[in-house]
This record gives sequence, C-alpha cells and structure tokens, in this order.
Amino acid sequence: MFAAENLLHPVNTADVAALDGKHVAEQVINHLLGQPRPADGVRLLADAPFRWVSPQILRRQDPALAQGRLLLWNDEFVRFPKITVCQDGRTITRRTLAWPAAPGRVFRIPSGVLDGVSVTGGPFHIGWGVEATGGWVPVR
Repeated sequence: MFAAENLLHPVNTADVAALDGKHVAEQVINHLLGQPRPADGVRLLADAPFRWVSPQILRRQDPALAQGRLLLWNDEFVRFPKITVCQDGRTITRRTLAWPAAPGRVFRIPSGVLDGVSVTGGPFHIGWGVEATGGWVPVR
C-alpha cells in the first residue's frame, strides 16, 4: 500500500498535491516493477516544535526533492523562523526565512538548507533555535 500527498498532507492545494504526486510516482512504479530497494540513507529528524518532516530519509541516488523543498508540520506560530540543521553534533545551516510558520499549515523549507549534510553521516536534525545541552533553545 502506498500513500502520497493529500493522504499525508491533507491541507495542500490540488496543484501542489499533483506536483508532489508526480515526484513520488516513479519511486512507486520502480517498486511495483521489482526494482531493488534503495540502500539505506541518512535520516531527517524533526525537532520540536516540528512534528514531522518529509522526506524522512535522504539517499545518494534519490531524485531531487519535489519543488526543491522539505515539508514540515509545526505546532507554533513564528513570524520569521530561524531554521537550524545539525548533524553529528555540528551545525550545518542556520537560516532565517521570510515567511511565517503557522500551525495547521505545511511549512516549506528550501532544500538548500541541506547543503553540507553528509549522506554517509549520522541522522540530522531540523529545528529552529540554537543547539544547547538537553535540546533546542527557541530563537524568534
């Protein structure tokens, strides 16, 4: 069983759902044709106040992200979110975005925040704030 787009992200508009569904279709077809499963990749982990991130795994051979964006769901309104990406105990990216993050809406982050992430390294975390002992310190 496969689920894509509005089954996973029910608040997306039809045009966004269609573009993202097109992105997933090749992967589903390859699976149905018996193509070998892709090798393990590096996990993307959403830190609070994010609930989830899509995709959750990056692999070297995967196609580019649909629309060049990561999709996240968050629990807080933040007018100018400061996104932080960390991997293996070091900060890869810090970027302030010009659009708000709002509960009840998919929050889109340009895939460029992943520049510098190693697909052979450990899992990486996406959150907002600065890394601190015991978790994230929100920065707004």
